[in-house]
Amino acid sequence: MRSFIAIDLSDELRGEVAGIQKEFQFLKGVKPVKPEQAHLTLKFLGEVPEGRVNALKRALDGVRAASFELRLRGVGVFPNTRRIRVIWVGVEDSAALNTLHAEIEAKLEKLGFKREPLSPHVTLFRVKSISGGEKELALKKLEELSDKDFGGMHVSEVKLKKSTLTPKGPIYEDVHVKTLGREG
Repeated sequence: MRSFIAIDLSDELRGEVAGIQKEFQFLKGVKPVKPEQAHLTLKFLGEVPEGRVNALKRALDGVRAASFELRLRGVGVFPNTRRIRVIWVGVEDSAALNTLHAEIEAKLEKLGFKREPLSPHVTLFRVKSISGGEKELALKKLEELSDKDFGGMHVSEVKLKKSTLTPKGPIYEDVHVKTLGREG
């Protein structure tokens, strides 16, 4: 099972994602993320054998972290402005988000997953190709939105998700939900 651990965005923030995507509608060689699937990935797990899913659920249930506020701010790209492959909206750094990530990493390290740094963002587009003129317009738009506040939400749960890749895009399913603020 191809899987990851994530925070789903609120409907309000998914509306913001759709609005940001409209700002870049001049881009032709991009694949937008469906706003209803917008999320913040805390840990990509890759292919996990079905026999290990219960261990993942137990590990997630053992995470001790409080619910918290999350804010979307700014728009940027990966890996850099010379070679744009992903356009994203940023997530403001917060102690609570970092604590949650550290808890998840510690629990999953015990299951053999490698620790990875958190790069908090919500993917807006995957870029297949971009022409010179489009890139120039995109860079101007990125600068314009580089520090814009897109709003916030209260985070009260984290989800283990299954990702099924299809020709029409990924299909995400919730496998397990961990409510924050309590253990077990």
